[in-house]
Amino acid sequence: GFDGGDCKEFNELYPDCSVPQPSWVGDKTCDGLVYNTTECGYDGGDCLDVIDFGCSGGGNGYCENIFNNEQCKYDGGDCLEFNRLYPGCKVPDPSYVGDGVCDIGPYYTLECGWDGGDCANFPQNCTIEDTYAIGDGYCQIEFNTTECEHDGGDCIRT
Repeated sequence: GFDGGDCKEFNELYPDCSVPQPSWVGDKTCDGLVYNTTECGYDGGDCLDVIDFGCSGGGNGYCENIFNNEQCKYDGGDCLEFNRLYPGCKVPDPSYVGDGVCDIGPYYTLECGWDGGDCANFPQNCTIEDTYAIGDGYCQIEFNTTECEHDGGDCIRT
């Protein structure tokens, strides 16, 4: 509904769009069948370049947004655990959450369980984009800082 002006533009653009998370409409991610309707402007235009695969990708072992809906049985069951653990987690690729690799950006949030716990050993004060480089077994001189714990220990000689 209308919330002190926050939803005015949404309600004007999509008066018949009824979705669980209106803020996801037009967020540059195609959020699946519930959002990909004419009433919701094909997810605010996010789904215009996406081919309709129906539910053909479900059950492949990876949770994918496009199939994470009731009609596709939440990606053939692949997204059930993700949806249960992280109901407010909004990321481009849910399969990255809890995959053993620390991803930052939208994955490193409270709603996503700090990337599903993948960042538990990641240096807290290290603010780099290439999280895969930290602690990968190779000393990168640009990450050899106190904040990045000397490239996750890679630059400490033993």
